[in-house]
Amino acid sequence: VPTSQPKGTDGGSSEPTPHPTPDTTQTVVTWATTLSVSGVSAADFGDEEQESFKESIAAASDDLTADSITITSITDVSRRRRLSSLIRALLSSGVDIEYETKVILEETTYADATALFSAVTEETETHITTGDFETALQTSGSTALSEVDVEEESFVPPTTYEVVVVKTMTPSVSPTAAPPSDKKAAEEEDSTGMIIGIILGVLFVAGGAGAAWYIKQQKGASVAPANVLAQIKPEASAPEAPAPPESTPVKAS
Repeated sequence: VPTSQPKGTDGGSSEPTPHPTPDTTQTVVTWATTLSVSGVSAADFGDEEQESFKESIAAASDDLTADSITITSITDVSRRRRLSSLIRALLSSGVDIEYETKVILEETTYADATALFSAVTEETETHITTGDFETALQTSGSTALSEVDVEEESFVPPTTYEVVVVKTMTPSVSPTAAPPSDKKAAEEEDSTGMIIGIILGVLFVAGGAGAAWYIKQQKGASVAPANVLAQIKPEASAPEAPAPPESTPVKAS
């Protein structure tokens, strides 16, 4: 999973591609085994005892770990418990443990599943029938397993196995930007329209206010105030000069 999402370069979203690219193929080889153990009951087999069992089995091969072993069932049974190599005692409690071994072929050096199965089951059989597995259980630190008796003679190694091929999927290194969705495009269009509408509204209000101010200034300049008109008086016209008196001609005597 990528730790961060890349930026889209074509206007799309920054989400990675929805389908990761196939990376590797794993071949999982699995087989089942049953092992009989005396001197312990199913109730005694808690988490600690189960972990000790898995670790003791895994000690048989370098290709196994405790995680390779999965216990599928633990069933109480009654059987004769061996006290020595020559003497057997009365019936005692014990368990049949069924477990599954799972190994990934690509994590080993074997060429194929058959070679892996044959080698690991042979190593496990030797580990159990020689008493090494029993010793590992007894010295695991679990009080319940300190006196167990593994029925080596009754052990039957598995003869069949199952192969499952698993494809591991991982995201691509550089995910491509996804194209914008219709919903996102519509939201962006609505946002753009809203911004344009706000700008036009501001311009309209500002223009109206400017026009009103201009008209008011022009009106004030063309009409004089009343007090100024009252102070303006028409100038008196100069009196006309009297016409000269008509002269009467005088005749010389």
